[in-house]
Amino acid sequence: AAVQMLRAALAQGEPFGALLQQEGLRLDLDQLVAFARWRPNSPETRVFDTRFYLARSPAGQTAIPDGGESVRALWATASEFVTGADAGRHRVIFPTRRNLERLATLPSFDEGCRHVARFPVEMITPWVEKREGVPYLCIRQDQGYPVTAELLEHVKRG
Repeated sequence: AAVQMLRAALAQGEPFGALLQQEGLRLDLDQLVAFARWRPNSPETRVFDTRFYLARSPAGQTAIPDGGESVRALWATASEFVTGADAGRHRVIFPTRRNLERLATLPSFDEGCRHVARFPVEMITPWVEKREGVPYLCIRQDQGYPVTAELLEHVKRG
C-alpha cells in the first residue's frame, strides 16, 4: 500500500525526496553498482541519458510494474531474455539488448562487480557506420560489450 501511495503522489508531481522524508524512508545508494551510461546522439531518436546499475534483489521482494515507466515485469536471466527476444517473444531496444548480452556473460552478481571494475563506466554514444556499404549501429569495442555492432535495419528503438 505504501508503494502505491508513493507512486500516486509521484504521478501527481510530488518531489521524490520530500515523499521519502515524509515516509521516513531512505535510499541505500551504496548498494548500487554503476554498470553503464548510454546517451544516443541521433536526430532520428529521442534523446535520453540513461544510467544502468547492478543491485542485489532483496530477499522476498519482487518488483512490480508501475503502469507508466514500466508496464510489464518478467524475471529471467539475461541470457533467457536475449533468447526470448531472438525468438520474437520480447521487444528490446539497442542499449538494453547490449546490456543484456553483456550481463549474460557474467555468472553472478559478484562477477558483475569485478567486471565493472575492469570497465569503468563511460558515456556510450552509438553511431552509424557503413561496413561494405551496409549501415550498422555501433559502439566502442573497449567497454566490455561482447556485441558492438548490429545491422541498422535490425535495430529496435524506443
